[in-house]
Amino acid sequence: MVIRLGLNIADYRGDGPWNAFERLVRLVRAGERAGFDSFFAGDHLMSDKAAPGGHWLELYTTLSGLAARTSDIKLGALVGAVLLRNPALLAKTVTSLDVISSGRAIFGIGSGSHEGEHRAYGYDFPPPADRLEILEETVQLAIAMFDGGPTTFAGRWVRTAAAVNLPAPITRGGPPVLIGGTGRRTLRLVARYADVANFTGSRRRVPELNAVLDDHCAEVGRAPSAITRTMFTPVVMAKTRSEAEALMTLWQREHCDQIGFVIGSADDVAGHIRDLLDEGIDGVIVQLPAAHNTPERISELGCLLAPVVAI
Repeated sequence: MVIRLGLNIADYRGDGPWNAFERLVRLVRAGERAGFDSFFAGDHLMSDKAAPGGHWLELYTTLSGLAARTSDIKLGALVGAVLLRNPALLAKTVTSLDVISSGRAIFGIGSGSHEGEHRAYGYDFPPPADRLEILEETVQLAIAMFDGGPTTFAGRWVRTAAAVNLPAPITRGGPPVLIGGTGRRTLRLVARYADVANFTGSRRRVPELNAVLDDHCAEVGRAPSAITRTMFTPVVMAKTRSEAEALMTLWQREHCDQIGFVIGSADDVAGHIRDLLDEGIDGVIVQLPAAHNTPERISELGCLLAPVVAI
């Protein structure tokens, strides 16, 4: 499996003597020591939808910095916003991360859903159908460029003329491709191109999503087992469920089922993750509320869940 226990942190800001990046290094290193096999950064420039009032560092600058300050943990985007970067430059950037990290990059990508930040930074935000076409062509180009090139590509949205990508990735064939999303058209792209699927939402949706993905795999002649199924899993953990619920914001309570929050005691959290695995999820990518992003809480959660997800 590409991912069994991933860590995602939203909202980067300093803490006492540590600036935003140095604090993030402390958190990711704590996760690495506690058994998290991967770290995922959100691809946001500003986004009240992802983390109200949040502070954000640019994605690939941040991951490259982390690559130099960590040893074993895989590094990727959850997920990259396809419109924010020229596709060929994106392939080069992901390749550079793989080289800098000695083969620990994961190429996380999606069609993007936060219109406000795109508009704020001067990017167009075309309709969903167009964004999915751009996503598909971008993934096609990146996979082609991971061979080193020269790569010539002529799509409706994406074009290159003998683009060279050297040095090539450390990972043979290029970093694993993770595509995030739950729509049928997105899952069709997962079946065709991805090594990893990332779902979001209630546990009750897992059988349906797996069935749709399996159907698409059959359509393209691909073994369903070739794709690692992961779930984005925000966790609010306290001594009791009532104490955990008291820590949640109004927005979190209102979107609890839609986002798939796991709420409760350590036993509740571990039991929920076991249930996800029983439903056919291969790995989870855990996010803690911003106030719980401490080395101690991340260590506690990693030590709790690493044995649960161990093969």
